[in-house]
Amino acid sequence: YTVLSKRKLIQLVEGKHVNGWDDPRMPTLSGMRRRGVPPSALRLFCERVGISKSDSNIDFGVLEDCVREEMDKISMRAFAVLNPLKVTITNWQGSTLEDFEVPRHPKIEEMGDRTVPFGKNIYIERSDFFDTEGPEGEANNNRPPKGFKRLLPGGKVRLKYAYVISCDDIVR
Repeated sequence: YTVLSKRKLIQLVEGKHVNGWDDPRMPTLSGMRRRGVPPSALRLFCERVGISKSDSNIDFGVLEDCVREEMDKISMRAFAVLNPLKVTITNWQGSTLEDFEVPRHPKIEEMGDRTVPFGKNIYIERSDFFDTEGPEGEANNNRPPKGFKRLLPGGKVRLKYAYVISCDDIVR
């Protein structure tokens, strides 16, 4: 739940638990704007919730859905690997990089394209690889979980906007 009581919010501000009414942790309009919520998302939330004289509880997911819907229209996309696992392409010729043109937004072509380099060494997310003889394999009797569609020893997977790769060897 989110506390909206003005009396309790005043206690937070006056007790110096937050840095004023526009602190991003505060459930105020200025706090939400500092958090990066666009005004159009707040307007959409108000339209969906409507006006009522009776007390009601509104799920926080409704606000999050409005923010997600509005941000989807204006946000460019990018890749990020948070827990990297190095993959070496063994049949890559030379030390050159190949550039792939990928869209900045999957639905809005007007945002244009960006260039993603691809070469002999790439990094994938650690959770996108299942080592049957590693610690996760030992926990599952050397079998991947049901429905696991990622890279396995001896398996193939297509990288987004790039090639199909297979796992021939694991170097621990």
